[in-house]
Amino acid sequence: MSSQPVPAAASSSSSPTAADRPRPVALVTGASAGIGLAVAHRLASAGVRLALVARNRDRLDRAAEEVSTQHPEAGPILTLPADMGELAHPADLVRQTVEHFTRLDILVNNAGVAPLKPLEHTSPDDYTAALAVNLLGPAALVAAAWTAFRNQFERRADAATTEPATARVINITTLGTADPFPGFAAYAASKAALGSLTRSIRNEGADLGVLAFNVAPGAVETDMLRGLFDHAAVPEHICLSADQVAQVVAGAALGLYDQHNGKTLYLTRADDGELETRLADA
Repeated sequence: MSSQPVPAAASSSSSPTAADRPRPVALVTGASAGIGLAVAHRLASAGVRLALVARNRDRLDRAAEEVSTQHPEAGPILTLPADMGELAHPADLVRQTVEHFTRLDILVNNAGVAPLKPLEHTSPDDYTAALAVNLLGPAALVAAAWTAFRNQFERRADAATTEPATARVINITTLGTADPFPGFAAYAASKAALGSLTRSIRNEGADLGVLAFNVAPGAVETDMLRGLFDHAAVPEHICLSADQVAQVVAGAALGLYDQHNGKTLYLTRADDGELETRLADA
């Protein structure tokens, strides 16, 4: 499956027509750099209103300013500094987002950590740290968002609208869940568990119109990657760009892949540099 353009978000209006529905709101974690920042740019360019989350306040503020400058059509951006490994944070992130925008339509669980250690030296603490950020934080965020999703479903039913979905959750996993790179046992295991959460969202969200997707890229040229591997170990020519991944994430967020609810989109780079997408069960 080749990459496809990202659909534009609907404009804001009190009219119930599809073209005039209120603009969607997205909460994106790990948004100060890499894939998360690229997703913010993609969604903002489609007119989506944004709540961006990252640990470092200064980097997050710079990222928000960059997105706002390039995409003023998205409107003011809500920045929420938080560590997704601190499980008291997710509920507050959702609360602040809904209080600010009155709704939450898109949840992108992108924040992650990737300890790189041989299996024999990977400790229980390594697994605990990876699971906290890569699974438990996203799971807590989904649980906190469920009330907002339910309220939107009920408002939609009362208004007798025909919106295609109440909300969409995109979990960023990894190609490594299918074929873990040596040293990534904790990372791959935690991301595999996140992939399983996608199936639970699909099943339990069916009656509420909540859709869920895994986006599972191979190596992506980011600061996180280069903090782990040099160019000799992982050459740039085999890496996806953050924007290539973001194009698929934004497509899923805005309805391009609704027919693949609950599935995994595996992303790799072809020899010519183009994005290759393979669909599989989540």
